[in-house]
Amino acid sequence: MNEQLKERIKKISVRGRFAIALRILEIELSKYLVFQQSPTSKILINKLKEFTNSTTVDDWMEETNRIIPATVLEDEGRYDAEYFADFLKEEDFNEFYKQYKALPERFLTAIDYTTWLGQAHIYVGVPSYSEETYEYLLEVIELTAVDNLPEIIARYEFSSFEQRQGWGNRFNYDEV
Repeated sequence: MNEQLKERIKKISVRGRFAIALRILEIELSKYLVFQQSPTSKILINKLKEFTNSTTVDDWMEETNRIIPATVLEDEGRYDAEYFADFLKEEDFNEFYKQYKALPERFLTAIDYTTWLGQAHIYVGVPSYSEETYEYLLEVIELTAVDNLPEIIARYEFSSFEQRQGWGNRFNYDEV
């Protein structure tokens, strides 16, 4: 990726960066038809979409953490009823595990990085241009092979890093 695109990304809010990563995941998802057509992917994508419009990002984080690959694949896919029960039934958890096991590590890592991008500054202020979220987004870009990156970046430049101390104003992901 060229330096001009990197500089454009630095001016985009955390919410905008997250939306870029999510758009890339949605494009990449088309390569994995079985997962794309599963209820599992719909649950995951819908939960991720909530981030850009969330007023309670910590609640979003708690629920999202329960369905990301890093959590589901932990402990060889053993269902912890205390941790998951109020959000994810055991049969749904098992479906997530099965689906994630069938996906390439690069795509699973891109999902985790996208989620962590949204969680990076949840309990602290957003410093300078938020190097952490910037780096997570660059990793998602590197792990995937999206062709129209400049157009995707342009789509979310309206969400400026100058808005709401770096977070950007809330917006509905599906309406952009």
